[in-house]
Amino acid sequence: MCTLIVAHRLFDSFPIVVAANRDELLSRPSELPCARDSGIFAPKDLKRGGSWIGVNEHGVFVALTNLSEVESLYGRISRGELVMDVLHEKTANLAFKKTELLKGTQFNGFHLVIADKNDMYLLRGNGVIIERFIRSNRLLVATNLGLADSVDGRASGRCKNILDMWNKNSIVNYEPTPQVLTQLLNIHDSCVSSGTCIHQPDINYGTKSSSIIRLKDGDEQGWEYWHRERTSMEQHICEEVFGEKMIFRINQYQAAR
Repeated sequence: MCTLIVAHRLFDSFPIVVAANRDELLSRPSELPCARDSGIFAPKDLKRGGSWIGVNEHGVFVALTNLSEVESLYGRISRGELVMDVLHEKTANLAFKKTELLKGTQFNGFHLVIADKNDMYLLRGNGVIIERFIRSNRLLVATNLGLADSVDGRASGRCKNILDMWNKNSIVNYEPTPQVLTQLLNIHDSCVSSGTCIHQPDINYGTKSSSIIRLKDGDEQGWEYWHRERTSMEQHICEEVFGEKMIFRINQYQAAR
């Protein structure tokens, strides 16, 4: 994943709202999001076996982006395993505490976001150490090139474009539907790395899939999940349509389309 946008406790009735793009080799195989073992709902990377984004039946959300500024070293643990590992916890706080056992030298560079309806946490690994932060009650943007949030306000490149669109279009004042949130995932820029929709088929690379996820609070508490997938090398992800809403109930371990 290379663009991750998480709104924590900013929307009425939806304590977690996520819009995310996965930028990857277009030929890299993956499975669509579905119910996995242990009450987890997530897509799956078929090359390394982990995932880049997912939720669980206890109301915990986890996602990661790679960090391009860090040199990747062969033989380290797949970052996708982090997502599946911490998704076994019942709260974001427990998942965050679980990561205290990790060593920075075990992984190549990454950002990891962990959230539930009460708390949101951010981890940043640079290949040497892992920094840990509390980032609740804000809009958080994590990309392979950097970080930004609505509390700090400082941003550049892709992060700045996302925050600018968020503020200019007053997105927080609307219901967080796919129609509203998709605009954040379809940003184009003359500088390719500053856009959220990446299209470089000549090097077998681009935005391969997108996810929109929201946690619905109240009597019917559960996850609502939309997914879109690039269908050909020539097709831009922004030309694809999100599929039907998938529902994953909290504490009931059932997923239905």
